[in-house]
Amino acid sequence: MERGSPFGQRRRHGSRLSCCWCRDGRLDRKSPFGQHRRRGSRLSSSLRLIGGRDMREAHFHRPLIPNATYFITAVAERRRRLFADGELAGVVVEQWRHYQGPLEFHLDAYVVMPDHCHVVLTTGEQHTIAQIVHAVHSYTATLINARWGLARKRAIWQRPYWDEVIRDEAMYWEKVAYVLLNPWRAGLVREPTDPYPFSNLQEWVEREGGEFVAELLGRYRRRGE
Repeated sequence: MERGSPFGQRRRHGSRLSCCWCRDGRLDRKSPFGQHRRRGSRLSSSLRLIGGRDMREAHFHRPLIPNATYFITAVAERRRRLFADGELAGVVVEQWRHYQGPLEFHLDAYVVMPDHCHVVLTTGEQHTIAQIVHAVHSYTATLINARWGLARKRAIWQRPYWDEVIRDEAMYWEKVAYVLLNPWRAGLVREPTDPYPFSNLQEWVEREGGEFVAELLGRYRRRGE
């Protein structure tokens, strides 16, 4: 699934973060993510079709936007700290990773926090963001209820979830950094680059190198202080 994602484009071109930043601190719009948007995505035309309607409304009536990248926030029902239980947090991670295949999307970044989760993902050609989130939420709820041994299904996810279309390179890196910095901002790890078991921070480190990740998180860490 990397071929359709901004992350996959950036990797194939071999760029690094230092190559993407302009002097004023913004990301270079000529980077591979921008090229990918100009060449392959119908995001801008699709947005015109819906007339600027708030994309948070009517989740199941959303149009399909092929190869679009989204930032998603989902909260546990009543903001309960369900995922402070590592076993339940692991269920959520497992299902997000599993559904990449059947629903043809790419997980760019994710984190499961004690009472919510954040995801950055890029869709494919066939499935809407609503279909993807519904599938993951529905099956995680089924699995968690089964682990609790409940005969009657109990709500796990608060409705509605929140999503936002990522419009450009700068917004992409901002959201990826936000996701990966969440455990540090919540005091769950000592340093931004410390491993957290329910995010894909370590995958970024392994694929892109610790220096790249430290530079990315350091830049957005300073912005939040």
